[in-house]
Amino acid sequence: HNAALNNELDTIVLKALAKEPSRRYQSVGDLCADIHRYLRDDAILAKGDSGWYVLRKTVRRYRAPLAAACLVVVLVSVFAVIAWLQASRLADQRASLSQALRVSNIERGRVMGLTGNTPLAEELIWPPYLAARDQPAANPDPDHLAHWALWELYQNVPCLRTAKFNLPS
Repeated sequence: HNAALNNELDTIVLKALAKEPSRRYQSVGDLCADIHRYLRDDAILAKGDSGWYVLRKTVRRYRAPLAAACLVVVLVSVFAVIAWLQASRLADQRASLSQALRVSNIERGRVMGLTGNTPLAEELIWPPYLAARDQPAANPDPDHLAHWALWELYQNVPCLRTAKFNLPS
């Protein structure tokens, strides 16, 4: 053993000088091929049983393409995370705006009812009321805005109050 020599050269020489014939190179061609692999900086067959060695040599040989592939994977992952965060934020904004539009339409309907425009008030109040009634999970209406807006609308229409609903005056 000479510490100045490369560990791979030591391995090639030790394999060529092994006492057991099964552990030696089977031909001069195998020895020559291993020397050529060493000169090309490939993994030599004498150390082929070590997975880490083969992996380390392969990574060292293909470091530029491997670095480019890793960079692409990282960029795609970052893009996917950013896209998911934006989609989540847009969904939250969409839900918030939908709720605000629903409340705005109900309030507009209440104002239309107070000014005497009953048909427009009904057109603005009934859809949110029915949506909240038919799909409570999709359109939560915890304070029953649409219900009370309809009650207020029909409370203020004298002919409806006495004729249809028998509501107290």
